[in-house]
Amino acid sequence: MLSDNLVQESRRLSHAEKLSAMQLLVHELASEEVGLLREDIEYPIITPFGNEQAAKTLLEYLEEKPNRNG
Repeated sequence: MLSDNLVQESRRLSHAEKLSAMQLLVHELASEEVGLLREDIEYPIITPFGNEQAAKTLLEYLEEKPNRNG
């Protein structure tokens, strides 16, 4: 959990400083994930190719759904 002090200090940062902090945190998270993918395992890649019926069903659903944006 974030400390109140850290939250208050982050609110005082400029826009550019906040972006730099985000970049630092994303870099930290990415470095922690190194090693999650292993070379000896095949991972499936899911694509829309060959799933025309699913795409058609989704399109029909979206066309029937009322527009909530006005």
